[in-house]
Amino acid sequence: MAMITLDEARPYLQAACYVTKTSTGPITGRGPAIVALAYGCGLQPAEILCLKGRHWRPGGVDVLDVDMVGLTIGGAAIRTRHRKLPIPPHVRTLVEAYAGTSRMPSGDEPVFRDADGGEATMGSLITQMRNPGRRTGQALTAAAFAAAFANALMWPLDDEVEGNLEPGLYEYLTGEKPREGSAWRTGHPPLGALRTYLAKRVEMWRIDRGFWHHGARSNSATSSNP
Repeated sequence: MAMITLDEARPYLQAACYVTKTSTGPITGRGPAIVALAYGCGLQPAEILCLKGRHWRPGGVDVLDVDMVGLTIGGAAIRTRHRKLPIPPHVRTLVEAYAGTSRMPSGDEPVFRDADGGEATMGSLITQMRNPGRRTGQALTAAAFAAAFANALMWPLDDEVEGNLEPGLYEYLTGEKPREGSAWRTGHPPLGALRTYLAKRVEMWRIDRGFWHHGARSNSATSSNP
């Protein structure tokens, strides 16, 4: 797994980089929202495509309730664990900018759709993710952003001893099978503690206002690619 810097991620977090002759309007906001969820919350592409309104900020709290039990994509069951993840501020901004703050999906309504209004497919996601790479020459995928999130969790901080990770926390945050003896096999870590932990490690928690303006001029031109 490789790290992805904020500079490398910037084109993928700006809607203008998804505009093409055949892709305009609200659908261009879908790309940044998907990247934000992968890069800031570690969701895999299949999890993102299966997100429903009930998963997003239940009770009005900035939490992603990733409960995929019984959901399928392409006929295959989603096999990730139930976890509750804090939402970084800029992840919320990008997802709600795409979905519409006045009418976020609710219940079992899908958060992500294709341009024709149908539920988003993996093929359409893969195609859309190619557009920023055509502009920058650096092709990144939603899965690569999720891997960068996972890699950041394993990177030791200056004030930590390498490997000093709460047993089972890595597996919890990435949706993997929990370790034997982990406190999070059946429960959820305190959200406040998760926010503090992730803010030290995950790039999407470190974005400031200047991030959106730096380099925006060079990324704003539209492309002739489909």
